[in-house]
Amino acid sequence: MAYIDDYGPLDPVSDTLSPLPDNHRNGLIAVAVCGLAQRNFGPAKKAIPQEHEENTRRQRRSQRGQLNQFLILVYNLFFADMHQSTAFMLNIPWIQNNEITVGIPTCWAQGWFVSTGDLSASCFICAIAIHTYLTVVNGYKPPQWALYVAIISLWVFIYVMAIVGVTATNNGKGAGGFYVRAAAW
Repeated sequence: MAYIDDYGPLDPVSDTLSPLPDNHRNGLIAVAVCGLAQRNFGPAKKAIPQEHEENTRRQRRSQRGQLNQFLILVYNLFFADMHQSTAFMLNIPWIQNNEITVGIPTCWAQGWFVSTGDLSASCFICAIAIHTYLTVVNGYKPPQWALYVAIISLWVFIYVMAIVGVTATNNGKGAGGFYVRAAAW
């Protein structure tokens, strides 16, 4: 067990893993490749909704000033997906060094991006579901300002939750750290 300053001992399943077992290394390679694919194909995923938006704008000249609310939510989901792909790409240093090192900035950043990416993706999937329910089932289209307030509130909630966890535990002091290796990562 490694001790990181005064953070205390880590559970062996959360401690530095060196060298990487072959099956673990292969799994990290697969996840890193998926992260790169997510990051590189993200802009391509945006092109399809943008083309749809252009066609919709041509058809609805009367609502020229308003953007498609559903697409705004989908773009925020793409941004959440970029958080996750960043976390997945942070597997590359582990593969290069043949070890997962706990207590270094890469480990902390990967934990941060996994945490915020998972929560933000979940929040925006929920927001899309609620918006779809309101518009399709109830026939109600929320005002544009309400959508923007909801989006800003969700992002504030996501980052506040991440910051509260780190600050409330003093970055996991006494327990080995807040963002450490979680078995497979």
